[in-house]
Amino acid sequence: MKKLSLIVLLAIAAPAAFAQSQSPQSVKVPGYNISAPERTFSKAAAGFDNYRGAYDLSNGQVLSLMAHGASMFAQLDDGDRHELAATGYGKFVAKDLSLKITLERKADGDVGGEMLIAKSSSVAGQPMEYVRIALR
Repeated sequence: MKKLSLIVLLAIAAPAAFAQSQSPQSVKVPGYNISAPERTFSKAAAGFDNYRGAYDLSNGQVLSLMAHGASMFAQLDDGDRHELAATGYGKFVAKDLSLKITLERKADGDVGGEMLIAKSSSVAGQPMEYVRIALR
């Protein structure tokens, strides 16, 4: 009986010990990544015209959403413009995978949402870091 208890205890403890011995390079949190969309939508289907304009972000930056013909763009402050692909209504991903924007019109007419910004790691070989910013 003691052998069976010891075997059960070791079977339970082994995965935890193995996990501790591994030094993970990164922890993937669902929803905190930017990947190429499997399906895209037109500017009209994504409701882009309802969201065009400038938005104050919680980090003090300004996000501007603009269109040129059928193309959609996002720009942070006076930085580079990033062409967007629509992934759903009020959902956009930069084609260079640097931004992911989710917008929602609230009952009072204001727009809220969040944005992920891809930041290169300062250490070579480290995974991409993402900064999550809220729209105010």
